[in-house]
Amino acid sequence: MKIIAALITAFFITSSFAAETTLDVPDEVGIRGSIEVIWSSPETSGATIRVYKPDDSVVGSSGVGYPNSAKGNSAYMLAPEEPGEYVIKFQANGETLASDTITVVMVEASVDAPESVPAGASFDIIWNGPNNRGDYVGVAEPGANKLLKGGAYAYTGNSKDGRASLTAPEESGSYDIIYKTGSTILARDSLQVTGVSASLEGPKEGSAGSAVTITWQGPDNSGDYITLAKRDGDRIPKTHYAYTGNSKNNQVNINLPEQAGELDIIYVTRSGNILGRMPIAITDTSATINAKPEAGAGADLVVTWSGPNNSGDYIALAARDGDLIKGSSYAYTGNSIDNVVTLIMPEKTGNYDLVYTTKSRRILARSPVMVKEVTATLDAPEQVQGKLEFEVEWEGPGNHGDWIGVMDPGVAKPLAYRYIDPLKDHVQIVAPETPGDYQLVYRTRGKRELATRAITITPAAREPGYVQVTRDISKGFGDGAAVEVILDASGSMLQKQGNKRRIEIAKLTLTQLIRDTIPADTGFAMRVFGHRESGSCRTDLEIPLAPLDPQAAIAVIGNIQAMNLAKTPIGNSLALVAQDLGNVTGERIVILVTDGEETCEGDPALAIKQLRDKGWDIRVNIVGYAIDDDALRETFKSWAALGQGQYLNASNADELATAIRQMVETVFQIIDSEGSTVARGMTNDAALELPPGNFTVKYSLGGKVHEAMAEIKSGETAIVELP
Repeated sequence: MKIIAALITAFFITSSFAAETTLDVPDEVGIRGSIEVIWSSPETSGATIRVYKPDDSVVGSSGVGYPNSAKGNSAYMLAPEEPGEYVIKFQANGETLASDTITVVMVEASVDAPESVPAGASFDIIWNGPNNRGDYVGVAEPGANKLLKGGAYAYTGNSKDGRASLTAPEESGSYDIIYKTGSTILARDSLQVTGVSASLEGPKEGSAGSAVTITWQGPDNSGDYITLAKRDGDRIPKTHYAYTGNSKNNQVNINLPEQAGELDIIYVTRSGNILGRMPIAITDTSATINAKPEAGAGADLVVTWSGPNNSGDYIALAARDGDLIKGSSYAYTGNSIDNVVTLIMPEKTGNYDLVYTTKSRRILARSPVMVKEVTATLDAPEQVQGKLEFEVEWEGPGNHGDWIGVMDPGVAKPLAYRYIDPLKDHVQIVAPETPGDYQLVYRTRGKRELATRAITITPAAREPGYVQVTRDISKGFGDGAAVEVILDASGSMLQKQGNKRRIEIAKLTLTQLIRDTIPADTGFAMRVFGHRESGSCRTDLEIPLAPLDPQAAIAVIGNIQAMNLAKTPIGNSLALVAQDLGNVTGERIVILVTDGEETCEGDPALAIKQLRDKGWDIRVNIVGYAIDDDALRETFKSWAALGQGQYLNASNADELATAIRQMVETVFQIIDSEGSTVARGMTNDAALELPPGNFTVKYSLGGKVHEAMAEIKSGETAIVELP
């Protein structure tokens, strides 16, 4: 058996070495060209293919191939840069198994450059050459064998149709354009770079922190910009600048520093060469603040200001004669209406300053304010039936965000609550269902408890009944009424819900509202924000107030596209409702649809309050779409309460459609035989539970108050259809 095994082994060894190794290469190749090597060999493990000089010395590592790692029986190798005769060898285990010769020849190239170009300008050159891997064209000193330090170059492999784009040096003079492969220059052409200059025109002076418009003339090369410099000196680091390439009509806006002085505005190239300058005197600026000298803790304080109103200027709170208070209320002057802003006073009493502050926190004006302690009282029935609405009269600060609620001692969240309307001295609260002894509390937005009193919730004396209030909405909203929709089309509305983006769901829902719910010829307006400019706080009236044309309105909605990174100017959009619905004579129904918080430093609460102050019959409703932030929901709820409207949160497409439609329904109150409001709701909503008895349904339509009667029987549902 051992003899047979030895014979078999010898047979296979003899057979494997009997197979011949072959090697095939081109006869000729240009310097640094690509050599295709084709081989056939039984020995590939550890084998190499190398390029050798005639003296049998190996060429550098670029001329080495490894058959074992190649795909197939071919490989590409880089030819030597020096012309001549070479040998390519296939070697394994220290032996040469096959070889072939190749001749490396010189190659030609050409470059064609313009006769002259302005300094720093981009220009094209035409090249012809081997286009080897790593070949490039670029700018060199006349006769030099390497690129100009910092000079432009372009790889031929990245160009198209033998054309490459280069940038001229910023120093005028004579240069060469070269074609280079490895360390060998194959071609060159001369280039004359001519000098350039620039000029600037603008105001001779500007106030500190303001923006000035500068008109420029110059080469407008890539990277050129306008900025600020010391008088007859160097550029001032970290000051504002604007690229000439981004300007319109050769004009840019430059923000001046906030310190007075003598400076220059300069035209600068990408490498820092100053081509032109103009002097400008920066004058100091001032501001004033007017407000009541005293305010209650947590109060909304109205502040009137005058000042430069530069970008980033704001009104804030500071310690008396001291620094800004971190985390305190503030409002940007640029977002104010008629130079009026509202600040929320601290809930800690004491002496403070209202300050006008620049973007860099330079305080231009102060006005002292004393924050005083506040108290509250509550007047309500000692006992109320569960699930019925009852009235609470209050006295107190009445600040926006304050609320009155029913608390279970030891439980953090209220069982029922209602935000205070600062323009009313009472609130209506729906009593909890579970009987028991509770606390009625007045709580500020800063969570201070100003008043408490005991209240007992009792069970219903008899089996309750129900009332369903309906109305055919196709009959309209009364004489002179109008609806305005404010749609959020900012970047967050691009998020997907299921297989559709939020904005598409909102558009579909509004289309259904217009097509199926709001009667044609109803006064209608639509404002949209977030769909015009990325990073912008822009808000646009896309459908001005007019009798509703459903097809035209649906077409406008269809063209709305949410813009990524666009912001959310809720406050400014609400403020502009005063213009949008200024000519309306009847009820004004505003519906804000948004999925996020105010991001443009606006003041939605102030805007709503100013709408209410006009004495209009107006409801500001808010639909929060996919809002999962409890604090933001509460903020929206308080804004809606301030606008005599309601807040509804919609987590999906069906809920969004229901919420938006509900916003145009008729609001009603249920009054008991003693004249007290015991429930409220909206037409075509769910039935309300009430104790048996006779009630009055009170509602407003066409600027007039109407009443309807409802008899509630135990276990039965009374249907009240409003005309």
